[in-house]
Amino acid sequence: MFQIPRFIGFYLVGLTAMANIALAANCFNAPKWTFYDKMYDDVWGARSTLCTRNAPGVECADAFGSTITCRVKVGNVHAVMSGTTGLAGLDDMYKYCMDAFNGINNQCVYSDKIGGNWHYGKNSYWLQPIVINASY
Repeated sequence: MFQIPRFIGFYLVGLTAMANIALAANCFNAPKWTFYDKMYDDVWGARSTLCTRNAPGVECADAFGSTITCRVKVGNVHAVMSGTTGLAGLDDMYKYCMDAFNGINNQCVYSDKIGGNWHYGKNSYWLQPIVINASY
């Protein structure tokens, strides 16, 4: 009987988990639209700012004691993340923040989509540039 060596099994489980995280962005569809000059800088700036605890410009609010939502606007880009309240919930929300916005930016914005969202566990992440010049 063939058996997969233990270290390979752990490696495969790790790759599967990483693939699930890396491929989780849902891109928004929109009419043809035009990016503005600093849009790419702004999407990465929104990611960096929102994913840094206590960063200036980030507003967080507790919704009915069960969900916390944090948001930031950088240039013409809005970014939002939400998760469960409490220290463990905040830690979990920040733990996946960079991966979430990396996925949204790389998979959606760089594919000419008008932003996207990313969900993992009880956490949600959302990013959308304001449309400057859309044609229908």
